[in-house]
Amino acid sequence: MIHAFYFERDGARSHLTLAEWRAAVAAVPGVRLAPAAQHDLGDWMGYWVNPAGEPGQQFHDLPDRVEDAEVYLPDEGCWRRAFYWHQRPEPDLGVVTFESVPETLSGESHPVWAAAQALARLLRAEVVGEDETAYES
Repeated sequence: MIHAFYFERDGARSHLTLAEWRAAVAAVPGVRLAPAAQHDLGDWMGYWVNPAGEPGQQFHDLPDRVEDAEVYLPDEGCWRRAFYWHQRPEPDLGVVTFESVPETLSGESHPVWAAAQALARLLRAEVVGEDETAYES
């Protein structure tokens, strides 16, 4: 079963500025900002698409997808979008979410989890699960 995680600071999910996010992504090896918004799910990790959704209304079609980040997966030899930036109503603030790795893989050593831990340290944030459980970084 896949679970959602997010970065949290001071008990609030929306305390990440876009500038902080971009700087943290640039500082972590094996992580990069997505090169552009995309219109298919070819390189997404952990995202389920609603097949009845309308074009332009799906999560992956939203304009703020250009602030998402990709992680390099050495075993697959490719980059996959793994961290999702969600713009908040407050100017320049957002929430970053990501999905757990499949249970068949080792979560602790997986590149997405390692990247999440490094990003959390740089952002001075905690990784928190959808069940409000905090994970040490």
